[in-house]
Amino acid sequence: MKTLGAIASSLLLVVVLIFSLQDNLSDNSFASYLLPGRLRSDYSTAIGEHKVIVLSDQTRIHLNTFSAINEEYTKDQCTIYLLQGEIQLDVAKDTTRPLIVFGDQGSARALGAPFIVRNHGTSTELSVMESLVEVCSIIPQSLQA
Repeated sequence: MKTLGAIASSLLLVVVLIFSLQDNLSDNSFASYLLPGRLRSDYSTAIGEHKVIVLSDQTRIHLNTFSAINEEYTKDQCTIYLLQGEIQLDVAKDTTRPLIVFGDQGSARALGAPFIVRNHGTSTELSVMESLVEVCSIIPQSLQA
């Protein structure tokens, strides 16, 4: 019985430690791994991992460390949902199928330019490397919780 109590005490200590650290950690916290969107994402990277996804139109999506996206590719449009982290897009110039990236605060439509989108949780940052990107702060009803 003593060992069962020791095991229960140890587990309780670990749980308390994890929850106490949550306030001190950034987006890389343990709880971030359990985000529902991240668990069901099409592509994701762990801490320190980088990944490049090449779409059928040759658009390259660079997932930075600890990032997650969903992709929806149809004949009319390519849609990327940034769930967590940062992506850099090297967009193929395809005038028949626009590429749109949705973040929590809005969307960006690629106009053939490379750009970076960062999800900071409470804000989304867009960096355009050259040319133009169309930005919209309206989020479709289907994405609103």
